[in-house]
Amino acid sequence: MLFGLAGKAKLYIAHYKRINRLFGGFWSKSFLENPKDRKSLAEKVMDYLYIFFGLKIMPENYHLFGFDGKKRSEFKNYLGEPWDEPFVRRKIGTLWRNGIILRDKEIFKLICDYNNLPIPRHYGHLRFGKLEGGKESPLTLIARHNPKTLVLKPILGQNGVGIQFFSPDQLESICADKNLHREAFLIEEAIEQHPELNAINPHSVNSIRLITFLSPDGTVDVMSGMLKASASSIPIDNFSLGGIGVGIDLTTGRLRSDGYVKFYSPDAVIDNRQTTDPDTIQEILNEIKTMTSKHPGRVFKRHPLTDFKFEGFQLPYWNEVLNTAIKAQMVFSHGKANAIDIAITPTGPVILEGNESWGTTGIQAANGGLLTEKNQKLFAQYGIQFY
Repeated sequence: MLFGLAGKAKLYIAHYKRINRLFGGFWSKSFLENPKDRKSLAEKVMDYLYIFFGLKIMPENYHLFGFDGKKRSEFKNYLGEPWDEPFVRRKIGTLWRNGIILRDKEIFKLICDYNNLPIPRHYGHLRFGKLEGGKESPLTLIARHNPKTLVLKPILGQNGVGIQFFSPDQLESICADKNLHREAFLIEEAIEQHPELNAINPHSVNSIRLITFLSPDGTVDVMSGMLKASASSIPIDNFSLGGIGVGIDLTTGRLRSDGYVKFYSPDAVIDNRQTTDPDTIQEILNEIKTMTSKHPGRVFKRHPLTDFKFEGFQLPYWNEVLNTAIKAQMVFSHGKANAIDIAITPTGPVILEGNESWGTTGIQAANGGLLTEKNQKLFAQYGIQFY
């Protein structure tokens, strides 16, 4: 009992020590176009207090989720980001086991390959400055398959940071770059995405994130999903770095009408730079991250770079995408709920990575709250209840 009380005390301390950031983002721009749809200042203050003290999560996504136009009773449909929220993580954490299997891209790819899950062609590693392979050297494999573009991914990377694209003739200079001698990387063939997805944004792999859930009886459900695309010419689709998230109708595989961007930097779009230089890519990413306050989030009906209309677009190979995610969840059954990122090539779906942290912010902005009646019942199978 004493240990139980100590554990609860830690949760409350972890939550309430953030009280100085309670009203962070309070004055940020509303996502609601019509001012008449927005709540009064007093109502917003009460909402912020309710979210922090009642729901025990930070109200940092208040405007992104459209809470300034929703009834307070609807807030309970939304889940705080599990990785950041102590009370949420305490509950959801019971579904995660051995998360390193998903976080370590090398282990993840090996398990996918063993279980015949589709993944990008793998050529080897750049491990602390040394080029390594399996039975055959990376150079031999690259010469045989002659890929147009290669991609270097940090084995323990997060949020797309550190991923670099380069041509095979640049491999020698990449290996000689001392900045890359501090960690280990995978060397893969860059995805050739389906031409219909390429029309959305040709500068990034426009991938699909699906949150899958494994029930105790062995059945797998898909709780929610979104299309991720870069909002600019930067080849990274991560929502946390300014990418666009578009909701998906899971029954049909068609896109919903609105694409959400947590922060939007038109400078990065107008600049329209393409580069394989890692320093330049990092410079652009840093510029975008510092523009959050200057360029608040936006809602787009069409992609800001290509003018591609989101609503009603049918994702190719949708049934195959669902089946691939379901199989991946069954293979990685140590985690009862995973986020699976999938790209669609001209010949079908390919798994990019898996995540124990689902990235619920973008998915909920694009689809509405994750705590639907159906999903609440799924959580209840493991004794997890919210609010």
